[in-house]
Amino acid sequence: MESLFDIISCAVQLATLAALVGWAMRQKAETWLFQFIAGAFGCYFLGTLFWTLHYFIANDWPRGFSTADLSYIGFYCFFITASIGLKSGWTHEENTRAKRGRLAALAAPAVVIAFHAAYFLLASGLINNALYCIVLCFLFYQTLTGVIAGGAYRRYHGTVLTVFALELIIFLMSSFGFDALYYVFTYIQMAAWFLIIPAAKKGAELSAKEATG
Repeated sequence: MESLFDIISCAVQLATLAALVGWAMRQKAETWLFQFIAGAFGCYFLGTLFWTLHYFIANDWPRGFSTADLSYIGFYCFFITASIGLKSGWTHEENTRAKRGRLAALAAPAVVIAFHAAYFLLASGLINNALYCIVLCFLFYQTLTGVIAGGAYRRYHGTVLTVFALELIIFLMSSFGFDALYYVFTYIQMAAWFLIIPAAKKGAELSAKEATG
């Protein structure tokens, strides 16, 4: 029965991710940002596709580090790159706020490290945990810094931060073996994915207004 729920969850994820990639690619303003968002969801799509096909071909889920993990790490890296790209357009005031909040922003990677330490203690997997922890530390730091800096894309950074906070909870539920809560938070996160593109669109609109005075 658990495998059935996993297969259904993967199918829903694939459909959701395909829709998000198409939606992101149709955006006209700040095209580069939406291309990165599309690339991120595209990576996640490929990872989930590998995960699903592996089950049907090998009659088991991938174990240890696999091709799917490369895709999921790529998912994170696209969002890190998008945050860095937005940072290049910060105003003097935004840069000042970000510098003043650097110590506060370190709370984000600290939380990531604490969660991954818990995953390792509960379910082992040192290599996978270390790789995901390193990448997510960068992602959380960049996005929280974006929230602290404020500006046109503050809502976008806050949305991304919330989405990945849900991911930390999903991993924790899996490590504890709380299957029902794992599925609940997985679907909550899928719903939250749909908030990223509107938040980016709002940021692009506000940025355009600021640029025109």
